[in-house]
Amino acid sequence: MPVVEVMNYDKPVIASNLSIFQELIGDEINYFTISDDNKESAKRLAKRMSDYEQPTEGSYEKIIERYVPQNLAKNLSAYFRQQVTE
Repeated sequence: MPVVEVMNYDKPVIASNLSIFQELIGDEINYFTISDDNKESAKRLAKRMSDYEQPTEGSYEKIIERYVPQNLAKNLSAYFRQQVTE
């Protein structure tokens, strides 16, 4: 997941306003809206890049921790155990 990889470097993240990013990351990153007009999308991205908000110190830690391989494996294992016992 590239967004989380960038967050690991504690840098501002700007991503397209897709529901998957909002679901996984929430309000911790900067979003811009893509339109059918490429020039308009480029303008929106450029504006967002100039207006981005710096992440607050430690704001990414909870999200990064959620997606490290060890925790993903642990959560997946717990999910499967729960499915088997139900």
